[in-house]
Amino acid sequence: MGYANADVAHEFAHKTGKKQKGSNMFYEVHAKEFWTIYSFGHHFAMTTLLPERIAGPFVALVTSKDWPGTYTNRHKAHVGNATSHYEKIYVPRLTDKYYNRWSGEFASIKNAKSYLQEDLRKIEEELEDLAEKHVRARKYSYDDQIWDGIINTRKFVNLFHAKPLLTGKLRKVIYENMNRFQALEVYIGKENQERIRERQLATQRRERKRREEKIQKFHNGEIDSVFGADHTYLRTEAKGIRTSKGILITNFRAAKELWKIIQYVKKQAIEMSYPVDRAGSVIHLAGYQIQKIFSNGNVRAGCHLIPYSESERIAKELGWI
Repeated sequence: MGYANADVAHEFAHKTGKKQKGSNMFYEVHAKEFWTIYSFGHHFAMTTLLPERIAGPFVALVTSKDWPGTYTNRHKAHVGNATSHYEKIYVPRLTDKYYNRWSGEFASIKNAKSYLQEDLRKIEEELEDLAEKHVRARKYSYDDQIWDGIINTRKFVNLFHAKPLLTGKLRKVIYENMNRFQALEVYIGKENQERIRERQLATQRRERKRREEKIQKFHNGEIDSVFGADHTYLRTEAKGIRTSKGILITNFRAAKELWKIIQYVKKQAIEMSYPVDRAGSVIHLAGYQIQKIFSNGNVRAGCHLIPYSESERIAKELGWI
């Protein structure tokens, strides 16, 4: 039996081992600690959750390959949404060559030098391509993508201890530990910096407007999710409280009890980890633990970061205040 892909992605992100197969999307566990999720088959691995002993808590390898307009990209969106609380390191091709499926040995210069060199060459080509596009572009700015690529490469070489394999501009930027401005100057030239800033501001205004429109559509019930947002949004439905990450909370009593705790935490200006109900049990909503309530009233529950303003709006709609 196949489960909803959004559910499969969330079970994968929380490493439950449940609901492993969806509609042409599934995940597996290799060497008891490498969790990898696939689209359609083993030929397209989307994300691997790395063990804490290698990368620290909540770190994932993610393929940078895209297939616009396909079901695979929809699968990637589900996984990205569910793993939003993970630090992501993007790689040109995600395969099990990064680790041994049976022994758990991780890739390094000693056992995968040529493979890592090829990946770094592809990353450098992508950055050069973005720099060329940026110089030619009139409206769109690629400087954020270039800088994100450089930051990602730093994470990549630190994870695999592959800094000696760097070449060209990437080697200069990373070995000299350049800041954003210096790095962009290396890739696109000093004369373009002012034009970059003007385009960036215009892009930010457009993105903010689009994001606000999507949030409003979600609140109005026109769409069921808001991918790529920093926060999780809420709306009430007949059967429960819907989150913008596709989760339906049906336990109104537990939600109301959580709201009371949120109010207390905010009023006291404290933080509370794993809040408990009156019976002394850690509060769960839709099967997920409430991990933290921040002093500003924001709530962390897995991949959900819910602003206080959203909780307050729902509480008003339901007559809790």
